[in-house]
Amino acid sequence: MTVFNKVCTGLVISTLSLSLYAAQPGSTETETPDQTPVESQVDLADTREVIQVLYVSNAAEIKVADLVRERNPDEDLRRFADELARDHALLNSMLEALANIKSISLEQAEMEESAQLAGSKLDQELQALAAKPQAEFRSAFLEAAIREHQKTLDFYSQIEQGNSDDALKATIVIARQLVEKHLADAQKLQAESQEPQQPGTEPEQPIE
Repeated sequence: MTVFNKVCTGLVISTLSLSLYAAQPGSTETETPDQTPVESQVDLADTREVIQVLYVSNAAEIKVADLVRERNPDEDLRRFADELARDHALLNSMLEALANIKSISLEQAEMEESAQLAGSKLDQELQALAAKPQAEFRSAFLEAAIREHQKTLDFYSQIEQGNSDDALKATIVIARQLVEKHLADAQKLQAESQEPQQPGTEPEQPIE
C-alpha cells in the first residue's frame, strides 16, 4: 500500500461519528483531552475498509432511530426515526450484497481496525444520547443529525474521489440521495421547533 493510497485526505473516524449525540448537558463544542475522539485514518482506496466503515455507520444510525422511538417523542420525530431506520437498513442490505460479491466479511471480529474503532465509538456516543434528559433529547438529536449528515455527505465525496470501484460508487449515489433527504428533513424539523408558538396553542408533549 502506497503512502498516496493511505488516505492523503487524512479522513478520520470522527467524520462518521455522532459526536454531538455524546454531548452532555452544559457541554460546549470545545473538547477536553478526555473528550477528544479517537482518530483513525481510513484508506479510501481500499474498498473492503470503506464498505466496512459505511456498514458500521449505517448500523449506528439504525440504533439511534430505535432509541428515538423508544423515547417516544412527538409524531413528527417518530416519522423521521422510521425514515432513518428504513433507509439505513436499505443501504446496509446493498452493502451486504456488495460485500458478498467481493467476499468481504462484515463480521465485527473480521473488520478492519478503523471500522472496529468506529463501531466502538458510535456505541459509546449512543449511550450518551440515551442519558439525555427528556427535555433536551429532541433538540440534541436534531442538532446532531444535521451536523453528522453533513459530515457523512462530505465522506461520500471523499470516497467518490479516492475510490475507483464502480459498484461502490453506484451505491454512494443512492446513499447520497437518501442522506440529503434526511438532512433536509432534520433541518425542517429543527426550524419548526424554533418557530414561536401561536397564542392559544400548546406544543405536543411526548408520551411518558
